[in-house]
Amino acid sequence: MNKKNNLLLSMCFLLTLSFTVFSQDKSADQNDAKQLREIYQEFDRAGKILDLTVIEKYLDENYELEDGNTKLNRTQTIEQVKQFSSMVEKIEVLSSKIEKISVSDGRYSLEISSVMKGTLKAPDGATVPFESYTKSTDIWIKTENGWREISQIGREKKFSINGREITK
Repeated sequence: MNKKNNLLLSMCFLLTLSFTVFSQDKSADQNDAKQLREIYQEFDRAGKILDLTVIEKYLDENYELEDGNTKLNRTQTIEQVKQFSSMVEKIEVLSSKIEKISVSDGRYSLEISSVMKGTLKAPDGATVPFESYTKSTDIWIKTENGWREISQIGREKKFSINGREITK
């Protein structure tokens, strides 16, 4: 091949590489990633003591939860969390891990895995152990008033009561 063809091929390769790089999600900068990790640590601490104000503080007014065929808005999500919390006697373990953060068009997409273990009050008054394992994609935006979660998409869910799996 002559020099002209080599140059042309090199330029095409670089142009293709440029489009590939610029069309992919970008990684969050370290400061944003640190802030988001701190929020999830705050969620975990608050969840252990059933402090729901932390959840309410970060959910955007247009928040939407999508879990399978179910879609809930902010109000419905908070109500569902309150109902579950009213059945909880104690949360012994609550741990959320950010597996990946990517950014596209000002939206921060977080791949989250969470584990929760504790005890529930059964209708007959007995205390029974429960375990929950979830994976989700949480979408956040950074506003002038701070971070807001705008949506969550459930990816995987396992829930067991007294060792018996209820949901997959």
